[in-house]
Amino acid sequence: MRLNAKRYTLHPISGFTLIEFLIYILIVGVLLLVLSQFGFRVVNDRARTIAQREVEQNLRFSIDEINRALRGASGINAPSLGGTGSLLSLAMDNPAKNPTLFSRLGATLMKQEGASPAVPLTSFQVNVTNLIFTNTSYPGTPGSVNVSITIEYKNPSGRSEYSDTVTFSSSASLRK
Repeated sequence: MRLNAKRYTLHPISGFTLIEFLIYILIVGVLLLVLSQFGFRVVNDRARTIAQREVEQNLRFSIDEINRALRGASGINAPSLGGTGSLLSLAMDNPAKNPTLFSRLGATLMKQEGASPAVPLTSFQVNVTNLIFTNTSYPGTPGSVNVSITIEYKNPSGRSEYSDTVTFSSSASLRK
């Protein structure tokens, strides 16, 4: 009598070899590194854009307010003809707005109309680091003023992506 012996054969195990697994880990690692660098770049660019937008909006609003007041003024009280200063005083026809003053209080650009309290023209997120008014009027003309202003984004963390500083110069003339 013969015994039928069953033959058992080993079948290859389906799965990964160690080399294939290491290559997979390497590819996934490279992809994660590239994606994380892209993510950091997006976050940094967003922070930079926020800082730039805040500085530009404050600058635009401030210059617009100064120009609007200059166009409606009847005269320039300070700085004197040919003079330079950090205060702009405008004579206004409306007694409630006479005089209209622009100055820097600490790191904030302020506007005061007549006896009303001064109001800030710049937000708490920026610093006005330079403000110079130059009276460039000629005798017998309505008047003209050059404004030079520097605004920077407040950056208490010191991170470079939150740094933005803009210096702007403008001229405006009285209409009257």
